[in-house]
Amino acid sequence: MKQPPLVVKIGGRALNDLAALESLLTRLVATSQTRPTVLVHGGGDLIDAWLQRFERPVVKNQGLRVTQASDMPVVAGALAGALNSQLVATINALGTAACGMSLADAHWCRLVEDTARGAVGIPDIAQSDAGYLTTLLDAGLLPVVSSVGMLANGQLVNVNADLAAAAVAAVLEADLLLLTDVDAILDQQGNPVTDVTPLQAQALIDSNVVHDGMKVKLEAALQAAQLSRRSTAVAAWYSQAPLTAILNGQALASRIVVDDSTSA
Repeated sequence: MKQPPLVVKIGGRALNDLAALESLLTRLVATSQTRPTVLVHGGGDLIDAWLQRFERPVVKNQGLRVTQASDMPVVAGALAGALNSQLVATINALGTAACGMSLADAHWCRLVEDTARGAVGIPDIAQSDAGYLTTLLDAGLLPVVSSVGMLANGQLVNVNADLAAAAVAAVLEADLLLLTDVDAILDQQGNPVTDVTPLQAQALIDSNVVHDGMKVKLEAALQAAQLSRRSTAVAAWYSQAPLTAILNGQALASRIVVDDSTSA
């Protein structure tokens, strides 16, 4: 049986530790030899650094970035320009043909405006189309997707990278692995949450056991699991386990397991 695609999202400190990043990308390249693979990235630290360089304020609300329209040239330059190009170059140097893209390319990912957070978009998965991504994967390429998108009027907007990764996974009906700065999501007692159903994941969100940035990750993982009918996982980027081992529950991670999904 053909392996389903795998979508991996990286961000946070993973992008700042060059040695760890190369190790992670090496494992990603190895995985891409056996199944179609897509890398989605954020880059909040780089955005912060560039905004500060241009003497622009960094504003967040409940762990999520508030982006001014006037800051989008800086955001797009950091994410879709410098960082995306460097990730593509590194993966190509490791022996796999990668191609850089954003959510705006071919307008495959439709967005609705998040007016509460400025020039920010939220993926409208029902209106999005996997055709462009599928063409790239069928050509044997590894797409590297920055979380810069566009509204219907052509305005560039920033998109939370976890939500961007969930959109990619949903349209491709892919497994999703969200890599973060912690080993796993914690329950109310501080214990790692391992395998949960979508209903149990929703209960963690509703009870505010998880909040701010981790809440967004869990919501993104839940959305992807429900729409793709595939398992999703939240795990530490610094784990040395193979990516497929994390998805199969053979390494510490929080997984949302959908009953009718097959093993990763």
